[in-house]
Amino acid sequence: MVVGTAGGGPQSVIMCPHCGQPIACAQTGDYNINFSADAINPKTGATGLYVGLTDRTGKPVTNARVVLVLTMSAHHHGPVTLSASGGKKGEYVAATNLNPHMRGQWTANVQITTPKGDTVTQAFNLER
Repeated sequence: MVVGTAGGGPQSVIMCPHCGQPIACAQTGDYNINFSADAINPKTGATGLYVGLTDRTGKPVTNARVVLVLTMSAHHHGPVTLSASGGKKGEYVAATNLNPHMRGQWTANVQITTPKGDTVTQAFNLER
């Protein structure tokens, strides 16, 4: 699965130290948001979606509320709303089942509410 920021927004890409897959990174306000996704299981459509959240200094933001809203506008699929869990070390995960036969671009709108009450939103594209 290929990921990147939506709308051509600025991003950087880092490689996951565990699996070697690219992770899209975007700065939004005082926060850095990293986003990556597992390959979609070709039989079930199951996939894992991962969000990393740090503050401007690089300190992990824990205990945030992270929601992902998935849409596939070219095929009028969605929205699929997922709550991410975790937060330990600023790492959050959500899992879903997407149509395993539906190829194309999905948009993941990552919506975050930090423990300080800040609200941050960043859109990422997923291409399969």
